Amino acid sequence: MKNIITIDGPAGSGKSTLAKELAEHLGFKYLNTGAMYRALTLLVLQKNIDPDNEDLCEKIASKMAFEIQGKGISSILFINGKEVPTEIKTEIVDKNVSFVSKHVGVRSVMAQKQRDLGLKGNIVVEGRDAGTKIFPDAESKIFVTASIEERARRRYEEYKKKGVLGVNLEKTKDNMKKRDDIDSNRKHSPLTRAKNSIVIDTTDMTKEEQLNKTIEIISRKDIL
Repeated sequence: MKNIITIDGPAGSGKSTLAKELAEHLGFKYLNTGAMYRALTLLVLQKNIDPDNEDLCEKIASKMAFEIQGKGISSILFINGKEVPTEIKTEIVDKNVSFVSKHVGVRSVMAQKQRDLGLKGNIVVEGRDAGTKIFPDAESKIFVTASIEERARRRYEEYKKKGVLGVNLEKTKDNMKKRDDIDSNRKHSPLTRAKNSIVIDTTDMTKEEQLNKTIEIISRKDIL
């Protein structure tokens, strides 16, 4: 699939920063598929719907219209004509997004919307199944990982910067482990590495080193 680069990996692995910077370097659009699921989860919670209610979650997902404006780090995801809200990064969404996104019907609806956004190519797609289910024919696939300790530390630092109350490092780590378990063991589109992807362990890497390594990898595909 022409000029589509997928970057998958668990929460806190560094894939978001890497995907944005790579898109900026290439002048590509950037799509965070996780933000789409987070936006759906936020809407589900705002409507006081049980995240385990597959039918209602799928119904809401089917009515959501997505659009990407801009390129690189300036790429902005719009939902139903409005910019994605900052509330999608709150702890309550963190706790519930895996329950909403595990539903087969929800993933089927969202997967098609994600493919529609990437049809024209020249895009970096970040997610958990971008290279396995959404764009299995993507030219370059990266799987980003890091130790659970480092991933929890990064997420906890994000919470502290945002002034989130009632969280600590151990709690953040426990929530991340639970989410990893749900994401990796769901029946439909689990978090897994595509066989033809390249693994980058970011545990001891700087952001610059991560970007340079990824550029080195995709340069072999004649995308640069």
